[in-house]
Amino acid sequence: MDQTRETNRLRSIGEEYYNTCFEYDLTVCSGRTKEGKPVPIDDGERIRVKDHAYRIFQKLCAKHQLSNKLMMKALRYARRDENGF
Repeated sequence: MDQTRETNRLRSIGEEYYNTCFEYDLTVCSGRTKEGKPVPIDDGERIRVKDHAYRIFQKLCAKHQLSNKLMMKALRYARRDENGF
């Protein structure tokens, strides 16, 4: 039971990361994929997206008292759900 609770907690943190980054990317990126996902089209946009993602990663690590390794695990859990595996 504790393993499931920890997995769900990490998944929730990963989803928070992706949602925050996606919302920011929508405001910064002027390019879009066919599916409507935001894509940076120049170096300025790419740098802003990358810097923001790094800051959010660090912020969530501190907020939830996670190591970088556990934060990466959270991102994998959230991404796995999105991709279906």
